[in-house]
Amino acid sequence: MSAPRLTTKTNRLWAISLWILSFVFALPLFVALGLLIQLPLAALPGINVAPTELESSISSAVLFMVVALMFVFMLQMGSNTDALARGDVKYGLRKSKRVFRSTAIALGVRRYSRSELWQMLVICGVSIAVFVSINGWLSQLPLPAEWAASPTDNRLPAIEHATPFIKVVNGFFHAPLWEEALFRGTIALTVLILRSGISRRYLNKTLSLVILLCISLGSTVLFGMLHAPYGGLSVAIAMAFGAVAALTTIKFRSIVPGIVIHAFYNSVAFIL
Repeated sequence: MSAPRLTTKTNRLWAISLWILSFVFALPLFVALGLLIQLPLAALPGINVAPTELESSISSAVLFMVVALMFVFMLQMGSNTDALARGDVKYGLRKSKRVFRSTAIALGVRRYSRSELWQMLVICGVSIAVFVSINGWLSQLPLPAEWAASPTDNRLPAIEHATPFIKVVNGFFHAPLWEEALFRGTIALTVLILRSGISRRYLNKTLSLVILLCISLGSTVLFGMLHAPYGGLSVAIAMAFGAVAALTTIKFRSIVPGIVIHAFYNSVAFIL
């Protein structure tokens, strides 16, 4: 009698593992969508994006989407041996749709209460004001050379001849969408998985908190390190912003506040 139960338990753990792994491959789809949304910016006057860079962005976005769709479908089919044996494609597509829908909800595509909206508005407004003020104050200090903005920063020449309005539009859409989907999206998906009944059954609260803390810290540090080519000041501000965005993502179970803060800060930074 014990053997069948062991097999059933093993199959269930296998299905749970593939379900969690599906979210890892679903995230690139939303990162790719963020990349695609910013591509029309290349047609705006003054946004001198090199054709090779544009082609690279399109290729990356399409590749991400294809890989995400393919792997999520394969994982969902693999989680049900009966459906796999029957070649039930409709089952795989239906389950894949549920994974992408759950991922979208985890990233913040959902309804918000009036209280949540007011809290988000206040937090975003205060955060934008603080980061813009800190950036303006630090930029006036006699910082060491390695902390100053890099003269090889290729973001500025690309919009050198754009009007202030175009610079604002570019700053608002250029990076916030896909960067928040990638870095804070990882945190949002972790919150979703840890709040699920499966995780609550197998993980205690302390271990769940440690996992969430490690992923949030890793995401924040990596986000800051990727700004190293633009100088130490950019790294410091990026890490501080990453910490705030991580906290808002956990609080609201949404990357929307991070996108708003990121977008407005970038827009002001491009003008200044």
